Amino acid sequence: VFIHSDISVFGKLAISDKNVLLQNMVSLLREAVGSGGTIIMPTFSYSFCNKEVYDIQKTPSTVGVLTEYFRRQEGIKRTLHPIFSVAISGKDSEYFYDIGKDSFDEQSIFGKLKEKYAKILFFGALFQSCTFVHHIEQMHGVPYRYMKEFTGTIQNGENVFEDTYSYYVRQLDQDSTAKLTNFGIHLLKKGIMRRVQVGSGSIM
Repeated sequence: VFIHSDISVFGKLAISDKNVLLQNMVSLLREAVGSGGTIIMPTFSYSFCNKEVYDIQKTPSTVGVLTEYFRRQEGIKRTLHPIFSVAISGKDSEYFYDIGKDSFDEQSIFGKLKEKYAKILFFGALFQSCTFVHHIEQMHGVPYRYMKEFTGTIQNGENVFEDTYSYYVRQLDQDSTAKLTNFGIHLLKKGIMRRVQVGSGSIM
C-alpha cells in the first residue's frame, strides 16, 4: 500500500501528544496490511534539484508530518532516489527498495507499484496528490513534459558521492496544469476507488 497523507483534514486533535497520534496511525496501518503486506510512504525532497545534498538519513520528507514520522522509525528503509524517495516497511521491502535512477519509468517505485498491483491510499490527502499519474504520463510520452537530468550529491552515512537522476518535468513555457478531480470522480463512479468519511476528511 502506497500512502499519500494529510492528517490535518480529519479535524482537531483529541490528544495533545502528536507523536502518540502518529504512532497509533502507523500501528493501525501495519495492522491493516498484516505481516504479508508492505507499507510505502513518499518522503519526497526536492533539495537535490536545488543543488543541496540529499542525506538519506537526515533530509526530511516534504510531504506531510505522518511521512516524516514514519521515515524516522526503526527498521524503515528509505530509497536512494534523491527526488522521489520513499520509506518502506514490510514483506517486500527489498523488492521496492531496489529501484533505478529514473523518477517514473518501469524501474521506478511507481513502475514497481504497478507490477505488484499495489493499492494507493489517500489518507486524508486529495486525489490531486496522486504522483502515480506522472508514471502514466511518462509511459505515454505526453507532450507537456520532457526528460531532464539532475546531478548532485548524495550522502548515505559516511558514504558521500555524486550521481545523476532523471525526472520527467513539466514544460514551464506551456500552459499546462494537472487537474485530477474528474479522474478521481470517474474512479469512484466505476467502483475502482472507494471513499469513506472520517471526521471532516476522507480516506480513499
